[in-house]
Amino acid sequence: MPLSYPRCPVADARDAYDKLTLSGRALVPNDYVLFAAEVELVIAGLPQTIAASDAAAILAARQGYDGLTERAKQEVDNLDILEKAERDLEAIRPTIRIACVGDSITRGALASNPDTKSYPAQLQSILGADFAVKNFGVGGSTLLKKGDKPYWDQPAFLESSAFSPDIVIIMLGTNDAKPKNWIYKAEYAADMTALVNHYRALESSPVVYIATSPAAYTNTLSITDAVVSGELAVMQKEIAASLGCQILDVNAATQGHEEWFADGIHPNDDGYRAIAEVMAAAGLDHCDATLSSIR
Repeated sequence: MPLSYPRCPVADARDAYDKLTLSGRALVPNDYVLFAAEVELVIAGLPQTIAASDAAAILAARQGYDGLTERAKQEVDNLDILEKAERDLEAIRPTIRIACVGDSITRGALASNPDTKSYPAQLQSILGADFAVKNFGVGGSTLLKKGDKPYWDQPAFLESSAFSPDIVIIMLGTNDAKPKNWIYKAEYAADMTALVNHYRALESSPVVYIATSPAAYTNTLSITDAVVSGELAVMQKEIAASLGCQILDVNAATQGHEEWFADGIHPNDDGYRAIAEVMAAAGLDHCDATLSSIR
């Protein structure tokens, strides 16, 4: 049924819910209805005629909806209004499009909610409505064409190209560091060069960034930090320098922070936040002149 609750009763329900103890909240079987009603009210507050100044409100509504559980999302009856507002905004306001290319660490594996806590999602939150950040991460993928799951062969490779990005962030290498893939390490530089050149050749002429792979800690995936930090990250920096790409040093930022990782390889929410901050501060803020020209 449509959630057509007036604003005051929803606010009253939230006030009552917040006064409950954690054990009391656990006894509320349908709290998702409250969460959905709050998001629906935010969406309902969007103006019918969208202006560029409404970007922040539209982004807040989208983030609110994406943060709901799947059950709660089913209760939101006016998602079509939000989607129309997003389309209207895109039609009137140029945005800087960022394609995040990578593996499961880009996808957001082991985040509490990849839709809101993956590094691309948190990067979107940091940068705001002037940017459209899209997640093209594919779990298990490798940069190496001879790897066990080459990114080149994944639908996301073509989708990221069709996105017509203004900026591409490439963070591929963790799966390449597995022993069965690293036997082809001599081809890593050539394959990275080919990937960078592919994106640079797109009609949108994007700026391409190379991110070093995060540090590796104790894990069950046969990925060692001796390879990731001792070999792979060094190669990534050398390749970026040779190609004139800005390096985003995620590896350095994650050194000594095992607490940021859920299983030694995949970050937790805090780790993904740290990666997003590297992408925003060390990379995107560095190219103000480029971003101005994109606009």
